[in-house]
Amino acid sequence: TVNVSGVTINTTADSSRGLDATYSGTVNATNTNITTSGTHSASIATDRGNGTVNVTGGTMNTTGTDSPGIYSTGNITVTNALLTATGSEAAVIEGKNSITLNNTNLSGAKKSGVMLYQSFSGDAEVGTSTFNMTGGSLAAYAGPLFYATNTDAVINLKNAGLTAASGI
Repeated sequence: TVNVSGVTINTTADSSRGLDATYSGTVNATNTNITTSGTHSASIATDRGNGTVNVTGGTMNTTGTDSPGIYSTGNITVTNALLTATGSEAAVIEGKNSITLNNTNLSGAKKSGVMLYQSFSGDAEVGTSTFNMTGGSLAAYAGPLFYATNTDAVINLKNAGLTAASGI
């Protein structure tokens, strides 16, 4: 378990995530600001399945290609934060994993708002992808607001502001 509070994280290399838990690892972050600019560099991520990341507060910005604000192959919960992805979707869930957002604002400028999928790469167990959002806002500036493929998906929204520039 790693606990982080009041720090700033900046990464520039490809595949350099801000916060990342793998296997059964856990990362808890409070008031953490993250900026990533490399390709495949999500600000908040789990990798290889079963990791857990809990974030409260902070601002996260990604600019790299295929670098969403959140990439989940585990369980990620974000509360009272702002996430902006200018080179990718806002969030991605792979396989039997989840993202839960509480009073969080996130946006994605490329591809879609949230992608829920199964890649069969071995990074995530096959099963239902779950996206939960209470309060806050989700904006997709390209493509559909939600894009689900190769997996079962459950999307639960409550009092969330939704914007899809494409109208899809």
